[in-house]
Amino acid sequence: MSSTIRNDIMSLLKKPHGQVLCALLATDFAFFVLHMSHGLTGIPADGGVAISRARGYPETLQYFKFFWAGLLFAFLWLRRHRLSYLLFGAAFGYLLVDDANELHENFGIWFDRAYPNMSILSATPDHVGEAIALAVCGSLVLAALVIGYLRLPRDEKPLLKPVLWLLGCFAFFVFIVDAIHAPFYGYRWYTDRMFQFVEEGGEMITMSLILAYVLGVTTHLHNQTDDG
Repeated sequence: MSSTIRNDIMSLLKKPHGQVLCALLATDFAFFVLHMSHGLTGIPADGGVAISRARGYPETLQYFKFFWAGLLFAFLWLRRHRLSYLLFGAAFGYLLVDDANELHENFGIWFDRAYPNMSILSATPDHVGEAIALAVCGSLVLAALVIGYLRLPRDEKPLLKPVLWLLGCFAFFVFIVDAIHAPFYGYRWYTDRMFQFVEEGGEMITMSLILAYVLGVTTHLHNQTDDG
């Protein structure tokens, strides 16, 4: 490891958002270990440690990540009175509501009952319904983020551009990985678990990066306001 990279890492670890990032990633990887241990050996016996378990411990942590990211953007809106930060906060609020209440999954269940014979590219009706719900809601969230980003002053746009890239990574795991998984659903138990691990694990790590980065942006803009 070069001295420059080492110095950058040490500088990051001295900052609050760097320390939060380390704590979040350590927790994520601890859940990965518990998830694999539970699946392979049954230890621990509590299935709530599984990262694919609805409202399990890892997913509950995700809820808090969404909440804290939205809260930080709400704080920025209160401090700087820009609609852009409110729109970004609302996007994370939607992600929290959707994930906690399984909105797109429930729409998929309804779609399966309403159109039981609907199938696209070997995807079952419930997955087709989920894809439709995600596409519609995802388009609205994307529109809000684009509007929010375009309304930012030129000097603040570079600060939030990484948030957009990281949300793109998050969408990749939600949409693309899930879409690739759909034709193989129930094909082999290890195939299902592999896709679940990649999808859920990718979402967890990406949200940890987003939350830590948003905390860093909030601290930077807060200090900038105080200095001004």
